[in-house]
Amino acid sequence: MKKTVVGVCCLASFLFGTNTLDIYLDRAMISKSVAPKDKTATFTVPFEVNRADIDISSEILEFKFDNFRKIGTDGIKEGLKSRLEALRDSYELAKKAELSDLKEIESVTKLLENNLNEQRDIISKIELLDFTADDRVYFVKDLSLRTNAPNITIRYPLSFVSIYPKNIITTDLKTLKIKQNIIISGLREDIEKVDINFYPYNTGYGNLPGKFTPIYLRKEEQRALDAPVTMAYESAPMAKSVDNAVVEKAVVEKTIHSFNFWNVTGYDLKKDEENHISLNEQVVDANITNYIDGYATAKAYVMATFTPEFDVQEANSYFYIDDNFITDSYQGKLLKSSEAKFFFGLNNFIEVKKENVGTKSDDNFLGTKETTKTLKSYTITNNSDTSQHITFVERVPVSTHADIVVTVLGGFQAGHDGKVEKIFSLNPKESINFEFGYTVVKPIIK
Repeated sequence: MKKTVVGVCCLASFLFGTNTLDIYLDRAMISKSVAPKDKTATFTVPFEVNRADIDISSEILEFKFDNFRKIGTDGIKEGLKSRLEALRDSYELAKKAELSDLKEIESVTKLLENNLNEQRDIISKIELLDFTADDRVYFVKDLSLRTNAPNITIRYPLSFVSIYPKNIITTDLKTLKIKQNIIISGLREDIEKVDINFYPYNTGYGNLPGKFTPIYLRKEEQRALDAPVTMAYESAPMAKSVDNAVVEKAVVEKTIHSFNFWNVTGYDLKKDEENHISLNEQVVDANITNYIDGYATAKAYVMATFTPEFDVQEANSYFYIDDNFITDSYQGKLLKSSEAKFFFGLNNFIEVKKENVGTKSDDNFLGTKETTKTLKSYTITNNSDTSQHITFVERVPVSTHADIVVTVLGGFQAGHDGKVEKIFSLNPKESINFEFGYTVVKPIIK
């Protein structure tokens, strides 16, 4: 059974987990727990793991690596063949059982069916291993710990694991279904009933503020230096003071920082396979329109505006309309309760014709000002059998000086960034024609 929840984690409250896999965008860490026997706990770990890589939850009396060994496909095949033989033996015994009770017959029939299904699965795996030319060979070792603790947990990195976030976004042009997943591959052992925590950030960078360096104003006769070079000319005591301040700042930031993460419980992970883990699925209402970028390609793109109920993590995203694949792209993170937009490719039923009517420049009588007029003609046609909502977007230049005056033509209004919008609907086979343009009046520099 799997259960996914959203958690809020504080960096100050790190606890060792039992059979837990912590996944980040750039690494994975596994925690394993056992109850020691005769004060000794033994774990199998990858050969690459060193003493410095391992965190241990309790005090230990002795630490050692031993029993170095190789695990390859030959060993895997032998294990599969042994399991297959055992299944066949148990199948024959169950077939020979003399049963009279109906419930017992139904139970044994189900067991036989499951037995055959597992046999087929094992045979397929053996055939795949026989077909594979490049044998996978792993090196492992045992970690033996002596301790007085009743339970002990170790935690270490899995450097060979690949992590691939993947989102699947589907729309029926009324709602959006957003499925967030991660794919874990490269495991060298099966991990059963593991609790998975997915932290959607990289651990290798972006976790510390930039180093603070003062900016000093010098007299004009001195050569101007940028901050890092200037710091090199300061005395040693001042540099030491700055370093101490940065360290204290970093510690405080780590203590108070919090973030969202995903938690999946009771998951079975398979070695040498792609493990697809579902983090979250949400269905939200969407406002669908055709976004026409008159300022660029002058084509209609299906745009969905929505407000997610849960955070949508940055990931490679695959877009579908009614289960038909449209496009894929890398999407940044979206915050819950904040309006967002997704684009689902071109709408080829919306035809856009753009014609540059012309650009004309005139000087005033005194020759002190120049007036430039730019005019474009648009014809937009809905060739589909349904009504279509249109968001037409154009732009005009933005004046940065009072002497430069921009006037929008065609009855449009421009925003502070020069953006111009016209929102309307078209019935099936309906067309609309309009002109858009602007004039720019600016002084002539002589």
